[in-house]
Amino acid sequence: MLKRVVSFAPGSRFTSGKGVSGVGLIAAVSYDKEFGQWCVEALGRIERREWLDHLENQDDVLGLAVELSVQKISLSLGVHYLDALADFADVAARGQLTKLPSQSSWGKIVDQLSVERRELLGRGALQAAINAGGNPAEPFFNLFGSEVSRSNVIDNGGAVDRFFSVVLEKRGEAGLSWLADLLDAHTNLLEEHPDKAGVSAFKERLRNAVDERPEGAVGESITRIATALGMEMPKSGKHQEEKTPE
Repeated sequence: MLKRVVSFAPGSRFTSGKGVSGVGLIAAVSYDKEFGQWCVEALGRIERREWLDHLENQDDVLGLAVELSVQKISLSLGVHYLDALADFADVAARGQLTKLPSQSSWGKIVDQLSVERRELLGRGALQAAINAGGNPAEPFFNLFGSEVSRSNVIDNGGAVDRFFSVVLEKRGEAGLSWLADLLDAHTNLLEEHPDKAGVSAFKERLRNAVDERPEGAVGESITRIATALGMEMPKSGKHQEEKTPE
């Protein structure tokens, strides 16, 4: 019902990803408090599967929620919204997104969550990355990288051994760049991490990666990661000594 109202209300076409507009409907909500309250309550009744559809399609209902939030109209979207965002992280990690929200609209989408629920979203996103074999698709890092970067998320099980190490092993540019940014900003993160065995194994893998001397953006990110961790870099020239001719 809400989707039909949004679709047919005058001037209520939203174009998420190119900037959100909906002047006619928002004006109606602001003018008619009863109608505004009905919209807020209707948004609050949307279930998990429906929210995921709206997120995947970046449609008018999602645009309405974003626009109401911009207008400082309080929303209570509940746990269905949180769970749908975690499902959306899973879709992004598997590389199955058909529509990518703009960074500006995406910020408003996740801002619907409280601080505590942003942490839960981060945990769900981390699990989505692990479920993707620790090698999520590039859009995942653009959308959910900042959620996973929260220290209270990374301290949870599996982040270092099942995510960081796999990012390092797979040599994906987006993942390595994200990891380099994270460790640049939080140089003590691994020293203080509770998974000492996972950290030790990650550092050994990192040393092996440094010794391989990959080139280009991958090599630059690996160097940044090693530098952030205070790892001594090999001197220029060939790593292995040339054998002396007999």
